[in-house]
Amino acid sequence: MENLALKKSVLTASFVALAIVVGFIQIPWPPAPFLSIDFSEVIILACLITLGFKLASVTIVLRSVVRLLVGLTTTAAMDLPYFGEVMAIIASFTLIIAYVIITRLTRTAHKPLIIYKEEKPEKYPFIRNLINVGFVVVTFTVVMVLFNYFFAIPINTSGGKHLFVVSYVNAFFDGNFWGYTTFLIPIVLPFNLVKGIVTMIVFELIHFRLRLMEINSQPANIS
Repeated sequence: MENLALKKSVLTASFVALAIVVGFIQIPWPPAPFLSIDFSEVIILACLITLGFKLASVTIVLRSVVRLLVGLTTTAAMDLPYFGEVMAIIASFTLIIAYVIITRLTRTAHKPLIIYKEEKPEKYPFIRNLINVGFVVVTFTVVMVLFNYFFAIPINTSGGKHLFVVSYVNAFFDGNFWGYTTFLIPIVLPFNLVKGIVTMIVFELIHFRLRLMEINSQPANIS
């Protein structure tokens, strides 16, 4: 039991460090230079299947706390240096919650790899993987677009002066919500859609390989 607790602690710290380091690998989003696609969410999903939801949640929070403490976080609103991490936390929790839900529905969920090892792992049917990816991508895109529309863009671009879309649109778009919508959606919707797709494709490429690794030497009895 003590060895397992120690292994969990070490792996959690490792995933936090990996998420931070991998977060530096970024692909700029041409339509909006202030946006970039990074791969830290792949590490969070890998942590989820390895350590479970609880420790994946701990990893998400610690990643942001460490980045804030050492000054590695960036955000469009320099008056709110913590807000970029709030967005990162929401994005990560959206991904892992959506993944947990859909894998249970498609019966492709498995216990954390830290506590069991499949004797003969088999690849899941392609259609189930496709459903998993599609559900997570759509859920992630919808949640992040709505969050950006109602909160993130108003808060970030106003330096925290406008906390909600109504006052922001009144101040910067003369109350023209259609103008605000047509300006914002073509930027944030494709960005989050592509980010979700890239994240899930990369994760699925390493998912089966993680299941083959000797993370836990004790085989599980799976009924």
